[in-house]
Amino acid sequence: MTEQDNELLSQYLDGELAAPAAQSLRQRLIAEPQLRRALERLRAVDNRVKNAFEAPALEAVPQHVVNMVQNAATRPERSSHKRAGWGLAIAASLLVATGLLMNPESSQQSVDYMTTVAAQDSLLSQLLEHSASRGEGWDTLDDGRQVRPLLSFASMDGSWCREYLMSNEGTTWRGVACRTDNAWTTQVLSPEQASGSSNEYRPAGAVSADQVTSFIDAHAAAIALSLKEEASVIASKWR
Repeated sequence: MTEQDNELLSQYLDGELAAPAAQSLRQRLIAEPQLRRALERLRAVDNRVKNAFEAPALEAVPQHVVNMVQNAATRPERSSHKRAGWGLAIAASLLVATGLLMNPESSQQSVDYMTTVAAQDSLLSQLLEHSASRGEGWDTLDDGRQVRPLLSFASMDGSWCREYLMSNEGTTWRGVACRTDNAWTTQVLSPEQASGSSNEYRPAGAVSADQVTSFIDAHAAAIALSLKEEASVIASKWR
């Protein structure tokens, strides 16, 4: 998968491809399972965003969320293949605005949704590829989200994984992404809440608190890398 592939899929879903290009892409979809899976993930994200807006109990969307949607749609320098990055930022604010994190059942739904979006997040993937873990401070992505890698560890399947915090519009998420095919894909994501300072967070609920911890316990092959070990692995491009 390349950035051009992601852009083609995005344009295909939006009905923006000319007939010859659409036909060529359909032929590739028949022959390339990975491309089909990417299209299915994008379509699932689009459907979940649509369903979120059409939910019967949906409250009025805050103006700052409306502004984010309008800016994402009108800024010409943002090509359509970056929809995954914008989608995550917009979805985070939307989920908080509509109160979907107020009970365990809806919280689980929001976590599943955010994990689906983050799984295609190229901006986050690029940052995790190169940025060192830290105890405080943030790296800022092109779409305004802030990310802090927390630690790195080897998974039992032979891949590398990283735990991280992601903050946007007053909402913070804790997640774990693992590296396959030179890209980082989020495996688990849970909402967190501020606990009195800008550098401290607590899980939003016991269910979400266990998700990240349980994933690490189940998949880590050893203790987390030291900063020196991590720097060496980053320098070797995670080999």
